[in-house]
Amino acid sequence: MIRLLGTVFSLLLLSTSMVIAKGLISFEDKNTTLYGFKDAKGKVVLKPQFTHVMPAGKGESLTTVLKDGKWYRMDEKGKMKFEAKFFDNGPDYYEQGLARFIKDGKTGFHDKKGKVVIETVYDIATPFRDGVSKVCIGCTIRYDKNGHEETEGGKWGVINLQGKVVVPIGYPTLDEALKHLK
Repeated sequence: MIRLLGTVFSLLLLSTSMVIAKGLISFEDKNTTLYGFKDAKGKVVLKPQFTHVMPAGKGESLTTVLKDGKWYRMDEKGKMKFEAKFFDNGPDYYEQGLARFIKDGKTGFHDKKGKVVIETVYDIATPFRDGVSKVCIGCTIRYDKNGHEETEGGKWGVINLQGKVVVPIGYPTLDEALKHLK
C-alpha cells in the first residue's frame, strides 16, 4: 500500500511539474514564481531561485536555467557547469553538437554531455557552421544606436570542431580571415 501511495505521489509530481534532468523535477514556488528542483522522492534539492527552466533536449545531459539574468547549464546533480552564451534572446543552442559558454569573459565550447571540448580562450566565437567557428582574440563588442552588435579591434581566425586552428588567428577583419578558409 505504501509503495502504491509513493507511486501515485510520484505520478502527481510528474503531472504538475516538468522532469528536467535525471532524477530532478522542477517545481514553481507560487509565492515567488521562482523555480527549484526536487528529487524523485519530493525532497527539495535546489530551493526556488531560477526565473526560468528549460528541459534538456534529446541526447543532452544538461538542463538550462535562468538565474539573476544569466543562463546556466546545470548537470543532473544540480551543479552549475557553465554560464551559457546569451544568443538570439536566450541561451546559446547546440550547433554541430557544441554550444558556447562563458568563463572569465572568454568563450569556449562544450558538448551535450557537459564535457569542455574547446577551452575559453576567445573573446568572440561564432556558432559552428560547416565544421568551423570564426574566432577573435582581442576583440570587443559594442552596440550601435539600433542595438546591433559590432566588433572592434582584435585578430580573427577560424577553428574546427576539435579546436584546431584552420586559419591562423591574426587577421584584422573577419573578411580577411575568411579569404584564407579552404
